[in-house]
Amino acid sequence: VPHPEELPTPIATFSAIKNWYVIMGQEVGIFDSWLDVLARIQGVPDPAQMSRPTYAQAFAEYSKQYHAGHVEIVLLLGSTWAKAAEACFDDEFSDFEYSAEDEAGMHEAEVYAAAEKVYQAMLMEAESAYQAVLKAHGFT
Repeated sequence: VPHPEELPTPIATFSAIKNWYVIMGQEVGIFDSWLDVLARIQGVPDPAQMSRPTYAQAFAEYSKQYHAGHVEIVLLLGSTWAKAAEACFDDEFSDFEYSAEDEAGMHEAEVYAAAEKVYQAMLMEAESAYQAVLKAHGFT
């Protein structure tokens, strides 16, 4: 999901009649054509888009929705955007191999983390009991 500051600014020569912001679709952002918006929301369940007369107003509304956590990309299986996302994912993790040794290492790390958590809780409990004994005998 692009941060509002990452959105491209419009070309000043020809200003659009309307600017559309899309906060739920296959691609989100600000667009100056209804056809661009339609391509990004068609088939998306409950898409969210709105038009504003100026880019500044569309930008302000997109920013507001972004910071409220309402901007969401919803990819449709087999769409251009889904294929592009899949290609990026494949490229990033194509060399990753997951073996039984990796699984054992991850399990060991999880067990260690759980044991450390229990140990820290016991230390806190022991410290609390120690402080209670000191207080009961008038040392604090």
